[in-house]
Amino acid sequence: MSVIEVEQLTKDYGSHRGVFDVSFEVGEGEVFGFLGPNGAGKTTTIRHLMGFSKPQSGAIKVSNKDSWKDAAAIKREVGYLPGELAFPKNMTGKAFIDFMARERQISDMTKTDHLIDMFELDISPKLDTMSLGTRRKVAIVTAFMHDPDILVLDEPTSGLDPVMQERFIEFLLEEKELANRFFYRVIFSAKWMQPVIGLPLLKKAKWFRRWLQMIFGKMKIRLTKSNLLMKMNINVLLTIPP
Repeated sequence: MSVIEVEQLTKDYGSHRGVFDVSFEVGEGEVFGFLGPNGAGKTTTIRHLMGFSKPQSGAIKVSNKDSWKDAAAIKREVGYLPGELAFPKNMTGKAFIDFMARERQISDMTKTDHLIDMFELDISPKLDTMSLGTRRKVAIVTAFMHDPDILVLDEPTSGLDPVMQERFIEFLLEEKELANRFFYRVIFSAKWMQPVIGLPLLKKAKWFRRWLQMIFGKMKIRLTKSNLLMKMNINVLLTIPP
């Protein structure tokens, strides 16, 4: 059963920017990765998936919901961790987390408190005074706080220090073991894919099955974990330079 279906997604912004005829599907319980350099169309695809942008042509369904028409429901249900963080001004971390809990009708904050403790997050300062790493922790908490069945993770460790990157990886592995949950699109950029961080995840996370490589808005190569590791063993970067 496919929980995400993308059929011939096209959005042309001109000057060869956008995504062009992108199609893939992801089954229940499957882990699917997107690879590619900056400007490859990964985030553009994700924004269409989450209903932030309307496809020029093609169709996208998430849990059988239309990504554009049913965007509000998808945003409530999916655990979304964006690559670029944007938070309300003049709001503390605690106020924002409480706001998200009300939006998702969460009454039991046990999981939320556990995440706050795990990532050593101080939620008292205002969001616009926090460092990038601290704001990334807030985003992680709000992405996982409602135990979503689908997670959309766009460069999830960007801004985290190495210790917190490793803690996040271990958290993902534990979550997958605890529940047959579907993780979608964990991006490993050249900057993030350091041996101490990236290789342990790939080698321990046997649940990574397929990867889609994108360049200039188009699908290029479909990789399995085995041939991805083979490419890495011969020192081929995961991202392809423009």
